[in-house]
Amino acid sequence: MEIAKLYLRAAEVNCQDTFGIYEIIGNNNRIFYKIFHTKKDLESYLLKNKDKECKDKNPIYISNQYIESPNVQIRKLNNEEVKKYLKEQKQFLK
Repeated sequence: MEIAKLYLRAAEVNCQDTFGIYEIIGNNNRIFYKIFHTKKDLESYLLKNKDKECKDKNPIYISNQYIESPNVQIRKLNNEEVKKYLKEQKQFLK
């Protein structure tokens, strides 16, 4: 889930808005997670993929607000940068 939050942040920076992580269940009961901008985007995905479902159609995680960061770059982070970012995010959850 922590890695999904990094992808979420990249999507947010790209569109400068909040996104949500949704739990999707495939027809073989495989659980995976997808990022959508809006609930309408999720519903459109589900209409095109009839073999998948999202039980309550609510995100399991969503940012409270989009926070602009100075000098933003979208690139692959090294392990130390990932640890630092996730540590910073845990501070906001308290």
